[in-house]
Amino acid sequence: MAARAIEREIKFAVGPVFSLPDLTRVVDDVRQTELPEAELVATYYDTPDRRLLRRGITLRHRRNRTDPSDQGQWTLKLPVRVGGIALERTELTWPGELCAVPGEAVGLVRAIVRHAELESIAELVTRRRRLEIKAPDGRRLAEIDDDVVDAADGSSSGGRFRELEVELEADDAALRDSLIARLAAAGARRGRASPKVAHALGMDGSARAQVEVKPRTGDMSLGKLVSAAIATGLERLVEHDLGVRQGADPEHVHQARVATRRLRSNLRTFADVFEPTWTARMREELRWLGRALGRVRDADVLALRLRTHAVEELTERDQQGFADLMRRLSLQREAAYAEMLEVLDSDRYVDLLDALAEAPAFRAGRDRELTMRAEKAAVRFVRRPWESLRRAVAKLEDDPTDEQLHQVRIKAKRLRYSADVAEAVVGKPARRLAKAAADLQDILGAHHDAVTAEGWLRESAAALKESAGIFVAGELVSIQRREQRELRQTWPEAWDRLSTKRLTRWLR
Repeated sequence: MAARAIEREIKFAVGPVFSLPDLTRVVDDVRQTELPEAELVATYYDTPDRRLLRRGITLRHRRNRTDPSDQGQWTLKLPVRVGGIALERTELTWPGELCAVPGEAVGLVRAIVRHAELESIAELVTRRRRLEIKAPDGRRLAEIDDDVVDAADGSSSGGRFRELEVELEADDAALRDSLIARLAAAGARRGRASPKVAHALGMDGSARAQVEVKPRTGDMSLGKLVSAAIATGLERLVEHDLGVRQGADPEHVHQARVATRRLRSNLRTFADVFEPTWTARMREELRWLGRALGRVRDADVLALRLRTHAVEELTERDQQGFADLMRRLSLQREAAYAEMLEVLDSDRYVDLLDALAEAPAFRAGRDRELTMRAEKAAVRFVRRPWESLRRAVAKLEDDPTDEQLHQVRIKAKRLRYSADVAEAVVGKPARRLAKAAADLQDILGAHHDAVTAEGWLRESAAALKESAGIFVAGELVSIQRREQRELRQTWPEAWDRLSTKRLTRWLR
């Protein structure tokens, strides 16, 4: 299991004659202590096309050559926050010699590396002078590293460079600003917020999305628009894969599931231009992935819903019964999460990502259609899910079933996703339609969540038998029923707003 820490670094570029100033009393009564110098040998690993570094991720093995007992350690650094003063990263470390990349590290970046090989891309030798800033009580507040770096192997620029790193133990704005001012006064210039290996290789090395949908342009073709939609969906999925695997924030599961759904929906919307066999295979594989993510996400949504209702409406006497219910849900979530990780660790998942990363398989004989202006084609492709949604609502009776409302929600979601794609070339009309569709989707989604919660509570009450959770489950069922009634009264208003001529005239 890796050790985990948050690293906050501010980098400065300095010349060969720069001298570190005295940093004593840089704030309050802090003092500086000089630490032993080190000679660090770091070997960096990445794919041949630098997939990790292009996302601001570094994987390296490093040892201190001045310490004969140091066998070194592996470090995986993942960006936390982009664009701030400091380069902020999650740092995962494993002790060990330079023989094989730790399996846990390989697993964490698998969605990025996929079937590519991890290879040594550079070796950097750093001669480091170290200063430590301590509080009056002896607490370590910061470390200033004066590094002279020699790029030994694999670099395109090579040579030697010097930089300062200010590593902060905490996000202390006063100390940070004072250190920056003191170093700047001594001649240090703010450097690039990127890893040393990026400097050595002549790369940017800042974390950024690998694919971005182009802004509205009059000459964008349908082929480019559709390709960008698929590539953007893949980027969102890969972007959140790391967070899903680390498991700390359930929002990553949610966003990965949304990315999967968007991809399936876009493949359906633009099916006319894709090769049918390829489309069917991609949609089936995405459905398989979405089910694995969905079981975890559904447990998270249910847990949040029930906790909210417990806080708002259950008495203190009911808390033990509620705890019994939540233990059952927690066990189900743990099992779903373990199954999801098995899916993410499978070759089938990696094969899916590789297939999506390739150029889409377009249907033969559609060259003329694919080169037509995307704005005109986008209207046609958005009109289809709109008409499908309109017909579904028109067929509803006065008291539609839960399943019928759920189908309307699915169609609203498809309309939203198709309008999101069209926004790149249509602009504001598509954005407004997508927002109105999202509002309807959210209301019907909350209704579906209440229906699902009711079903789970009834099932759990039967399973708990003599537990106090049976009574609490009944109370919570009543709350779900009440919310369903309220949402049934609310959704027609959202539909009326969505179906106005002001929002849909561009589709006619």
